[in-house]
Amino acid sequence: MIPKRIIILAAMESEIAFMKNKMLIEKEEHKKKYSLYWGEYLHHKILLLRSGVGKKNTLRILRIVHSIPVKKVKCILHIGLAGAIAQYLKIGDVIVPQVFKNINLNNNYYYADHNLLQKIDQLTDHSPMIKKKIYKPHLVTSDIVCSKKEKQIILQKYPQAGAVDMEAFYIGQYCTENKVPFLLIKAISDTYDFKFPRYYLTKEKFTLSDYPKILGTAISKPQEIIAAIKLRNNCRTAIKNNYGLLEKYLRIL
Repeated sequence: MIPKRIIILAAMESEIAFMKNKMLIEKEEHKKKYSLYWGEYLHHKILLLRSGVGKKNTLRILRIVHSIPVKKVKCILHIGLAGAIAQYLKIGDVIVPQVFKNINLNNNYYYADHNLLQKIDQLTDHSPMIKKKIYKPHLVTSDIVCSKKEKQIILQKYPQAGAVDMEAFYIGQYCTENKVPFLLIKAISDTYDFKFPRYYLTKEKFTLSDYPKILGTAISKPQEIIAAIKLRNNCRTAIKNNYGLLEKYLRIL
């Protein structure tokens, strides 16, 4: 009997790099907006996907996922970064949300698979190696990167919100409609009060046109450069913790 494949999905290259380096890759496919890697890791058949950020890119990659028969998929794990809305969430904390909500839609909720959540509980009960506490707040999906002010607005509309991302709701929607078990493992890269630097300072890759802007910002607003460096360091910490939990989880899945 051919084992079912675990689909691991993340938005950015930095979020899949650790898994890509660990996997025994059998085949890969690259397009301008996304990448796919088929392979093995630990005792699992894996399909690793980089979707790109946001709704449009997530829906595109889910159309590709839809071409895989559900009976051949064990589960979908969505990994990556999220921004804290709740004050108790700190940089590097790992969250495994149970409930997903789109802030722009009323009465639309999706729920992580109960059996997959139980596995997380087993892991946290018996693994002293996990140093960060795992929280299970509600995760809100937004169409934009949220500033402190926008996070406050979300909290006013949806007091149960613990963190925010830009993809989870659509993955929850797809998996629920297609009866695919799914779970999210996210790590906090920015706190509720973090002041984001300008967009081009947070890009994964810079183009030639970015450098004059960066130089101008360094001269006029050096605090934004400091914030950008801090954010990159926060992301590295969060991704490391995210992978630490994911690896332990795959060992018992």
